[in-house]
Amino acid sequence: MSQVINAYVAPIISFIVEQLTRVLAPAIEYIGEVWRVLSNTISDVLGGIADFLKGVFDIITGILTSDMGKIFDGFTETGDAIMNILSTILTGLLDLTVAVLKFIWDTIVAIFQGIWDGIVAIFTPLGEWFAERWNDITTVLADVAKWLATCSRKHGTLSLISSRQSAHGSDNVGPT
Repeated sequence: MSQVINAYVAPIISFIVEQLTRVLAPAIEYIGEVWRVLSNTISDVLGGIADFLKGVFDIITGILTSDMGKIFDGFTETGDAIMNILSTILTGLLDLTVAVLKFIWDTIVAIFQGIWDGIVAIFTPLGEWFAERWNDITTVLADVAKWLATCSRKHGTLSLISSRQSAHGSDNVGPT
């Protein structure tokens, strides 16, 4: 029973695992890339929100203390924070788009690589079979050449031709 499993089931399971690994590897890489982009985007957005709140507090503090420099700094920090938040979100969306396109491309490559490997797996034994047949043919032709050489040395080429001519009763070497 174990020989049957090793002979028939093990190659099937090995093939399935190999194909799943080839197809799932880009998916796992994609999930990791999405997680990286999302965590970076979230941390940058939270930092931007903190900068925005600091700017708002600077504006309020500047108004309460009548400090125009603090009010101006608050508006600058708030504007910079809003721009950083928007930039971070757009960069995150761009990174996610690139990750999705890379995932799609890697999946297509994996599928076609699987198809190519299947074609190679089919035609490799076929090519080996043809190579074996070619070796058989060349071996037979080499044996025929050896036999003809042996006959030629043993009987002489001219004696074969002359015996053939006398058998047919003509000077033609070929059959009549």
